[in-house]
Amino acid sequence: MNSPTPQHGKLPVMPPSAKAANTTVELNSFTPLTSASQAKKKGPRKAVIIVGVVVALVAVIAIAVNSILNATAAKPLETVEVTEGAFEDVVQGKASLQPVRTMVASSEVEGIVSELKVSEGQQVQEGDVLYTVKNDDLDTAVAQARSALQTARDGVTQAQNRLNTAKAAPSVTQSMDAQGNPILVDGTAVQISDAQAQLNTANATLTSAQQAYDAAVEKADKRTVRATVSGTVIECNITEGTSLASLSTQGKAPLRVADMTSLEVKVPVSEIDIAKVKEGQKGKVTFDAYPDLASEATVTHISQTSSNDAAASAAGAAAGAAASSSTVRYEVTLQIDSPDERLKSGMTAHVDISTLSLEKTLIVPAIALTDSDGDPAVAKVPADSQLATIEDVEYVKVKVVAQSTSQAAIEVVDGTLSAGDKLAIVSGKSTTEGSAPASVTVGA
Repeated sequence: MNSPTPQHGKLPVMPPSAKAANTTVELNSFTPLTSASQAKKKGPRKAVIIVGVVVALVAVIAIAVNSILNATAAKPLETVEVTEGAFEDVVQGKASLQPVRTMVASSEVEGIVSELKVSEGQQVQEGDVLYTVKNDDLDTAVAQARSALQTARDGVTQAQNRLNTAKAAPSVTQSMDAQGNPILVDGTAVQISDAQAQLNTANATLTSAQQAYDAAVEKADKRTVRATVSGTVIECNITEGTSLASLSTQGKAPLRVADMTSLEVKVPVSEIDIAKVKEGQKGKVTFDAYPDLASEATVTHISQTSSNDAAASAAGAAAGAAASSSTVRYEVTLQIDSPDERLKSGMTAHVDISTLSLEKTLIVPAIALTDSDGDPAVAKVPADSQLATIEDVEYVKVKVVAQSTSQAAIEVVDGTLSAGDKLAIVSGKSTTEGSAPASVTVGA
């Protein structure tokens, strides 16, 4: 049987029995050759396909952007509620707790600690002996001054005796006048004058010797160091045998005594807040060491000189203020009214100074504040709306009486506002600017 003649552009058909499984797969995946005329038409068709793909991509992007815009416009805005109550404006700060009265018990003379009378943490009274200093040179100086004083006293006694003798026994001597005639000369007055001059000199010497002796004794007495305040020994860097000269080179104080019944905090306050702070204002002090303890304090002093050191900047940053090395700050001193006995010098203290206290006022979250025609305002949501747009809100003009980082005390200037009203958060949007409507969810 003869095989059929293959036509142009077609493959011969094989009998079914001649097809293997793998051969079938290969033949099915084979692409026939195109003719020359079909190849000429391929270029234009490819261009049409590319244009179609680009158009489709543009359409997809447009649909996606439109969906995003619609989703954003439909997203409900957050609302907050107006409240009424007490409002307190505070200025915050952080510093170390310090006693108001502190004594550095340094010796005015060099030497070795011969006897230590106290220990760290011990209570002492004003005038109590803290420690004594051994210095043999001071004893020698006192002995020499005492000897000189005694010699001066003896000199005064001798001079006084000579004067007494001159006054008691007239001195008459025989002499000759110009013509050679014998005469009697009374020399009592001269002797008395000489004796008086010697006595004056002796008294001056005695005065000088007395002053030298007193100075030597006073200096020697400084070897005994006493407390000048009543309080607690908060630092002790000496033991018996310690060289005070060696301690001085280390920059250490021998002893410190502090009156822990009177404590204060000196906090740096920025120039933005310092105008709010006045002497006599009350503050609250809390401590890292005792989180459950809060002490009342009073502003006792406000520095008139600014301070912008690194420590002040760090303290301001810890208190939540914007701090930098160039921030201008002023030191405010607060005295704690009744210090807890657990408090110690150097503890970290956090201070809230109450600069304004209102018993009853309207309060709104700070994020609810916006503006209307350039004036402070809030966006009041209609009370009967469950889903409203920005176009439906009422802009109520207000006066900001005081503001903290989270809240603001306000007074209504134009419009009505009551506790419980809902406000839309539209910060940064002015009613004169215009904007696309957005839905506002009441409640939340």
